[in-house]
Amino acid sequence: MATTTHASPSVRSTAQIPVRRGTPVQTGLDTQNGRIALAWPRPSVPGGRFAPSAFVGEAVPFQIAAFREGDAPVLRVEAGLHGG
Repeated sequence: MATTTHASPSVRSTAQIPVRRGTPVQTGLDTQNGRIALAWPRPSVPGGRFAPSAFVGEAVPFQIAAFREGDAPVLRVEAGLHGG
């Protein structure tokens, strides 16, 4: 018999997740071409048998490496939860 566990409400934070809007960047036409690769997603599970999961409302930190052909940066975003 399978059971499902749920995190108790006392574990969840009541803080709002901050959202910041990005600002458009003026670039040349050369940045419109080329392939953009996404690699090394985190969190991940060894072997990829099961996808990572979370419950509704949980803040999940994640990261991915994005790069394109050439040496121009694609995007760098850093966000963190402040406090305990």
